[in-house]
Amino acid sequence: MLALRDVCVCYGKQRALGPLSMQVVAGEIVSVLGPNGAGKSTLLASIAGLLPLQSGVVEMLSHDVSRRPLHVRCGMGLGLLPQDAASFAELTVETNLSIVAEGMRLFGDARKRAVGHAAESLELAELSTRIYATLSGGERRRVELAKALMRHPSILLLDEPYAALDPHAIAAINRLLRREADHGTAILVTDHRYEALLSFATRHVVLHRGEIVCGGTATEVLTDPEARCLYFGAVGGS
Repeated sequence: MLALRDVCVCYGKQRALGPLSMQVVAGEIVSVLGPNGAGKSTLLASIAGLLPLQSGVVEMLSHDVSRRPLHVRCGMGLGLLPQDAASFAELTVETNLSIVAEGMRLFGDARKRAVGHAAESLELAELSTRIYATLSGGERRRVELAKALMRHPSILLLDEPYAALDPHAIAAINRLLRREADHGTAILVTDHRYEALLSFATRHVVLHRGEIVCGGTATEVLTDPEARCLYFGAVGGS
């Protein structure tokens, strides 16, 4: 579903990512872990087309999208939850969702059904008439995730999905994401709350200074000496 081959991203003359190669297959949930500055958000942004590649190849569904912009990748089946909010602050939750549905060329009853389903899946129905700017941080995060899921993406990138969420909300989102994966979506997710990812994702990749330190199951990455030294030990892991 998603494959990266020798991907490198630079900020000026400073290499921020790579060379990095990895893949995420249909139905798989892969977490990207690592300390601040490891390159986690840079990795997701480069896959989405928000950052240009210095070199390497990004493939989606066996198509080279390395030079394709975000909107083209979204049209090919990519869903993105960015780290920063991407909604209109002065509009209601329902209107923000409707804008996404309009971009999907849904109108009339079809648009209402899509918006209603998205709101229901993220428990947003009671917030539909609320102005986005008045929502709590956790409520805003659920709106952003609802927007990312509206297109029923084949590949889903999630940058800090648990931000401002309580344990109950995290568990509910994980159940929703598991259903998406069970329907064949390939999911790549990063979050600072690594404990929630270790107990949820099917596979894990640990980054440090833009390169993969190790990968595997939760037990494998937690017991990897280099990962323990560079990340888990520093944040209190065992």
